[in-house]
Amino acid sequence: SIIYFLMGTDAFLSIESWKDFRSILELSRVVVMRRGESGAGSLEVFCERLFPGAMESGNIVFLDITRLEISSSWIREKVRGQGSIRFLLPDPCIDYLEENRLYMNEQLLEKEVQAGEPPVRLFMEELRESHGERIVALDVRGLSSVCDYFVISQGRSTRHVQGISERLRERLGRHGILPREVEGEQEGKWILMDYGAIVVHLFYEPVRGFYDLEGLWHKAKVYELES
Repeated sequence: SIIYFLMGTDAFLSIESWKDFRSILELSRVVVMRRGESGAGSLEVFCERLFPGAMESGNIVFLDITRLEISSSWIREKVRGQGSIRFLLPDPCIDYLEENRLYMNEQLLEKEVQAGEPPVRLFMEELRESHGERIVALDVRGLSSVCDYFVISQGRSTRHVQGISERLRERLGRHGILPREVEGEQEGKWILMDYGAIVVHLFYEPVRGFYDLEGLWHKAKVYELES
């Protein structure tokens, strides 16, 4: 059987930030749902640059759909504000969100920070206590459909990075904040910790410079902790 991976154009345009993104075509065919014809030519040029021949072979297909003013970031905001998302998602998706309390524990974060501070401050402070170095947060709201913030830090060795991950998970767990998924812990070169609207990237120092997420997301607002 063939597996189809469906995504919107905004997610597809940020696919270079995904780990091992080219391997996605080894696992599935990609269907990019395009809301109208606007920018179709540039989208195909982007696709050909990253995945040469994929459109011709049918491994990547563009599908025009009716535009609806519903976005993943807007749904997350509704959940955080305890608003109703009935009829915005299929009932099984809503049940899954409620059962796993996805996006809901971020309300706890708001109570932990001072008024006017970004909700990632608790993450950054706990990351500093976990011995993370060069900590920054990128506000990618409106730039990425994957999450609202990237929190980025580094360690001096792969073992250092693994230790940061272990301590951060334990410290955030004290607040009742648990990751949905953690990748890369075994190698310790690039550990990705998915907390829903906040995604933590922990790098071994040379790897951080190679991928340069700050440069890739240069339009994002940057937050740094005071010394």
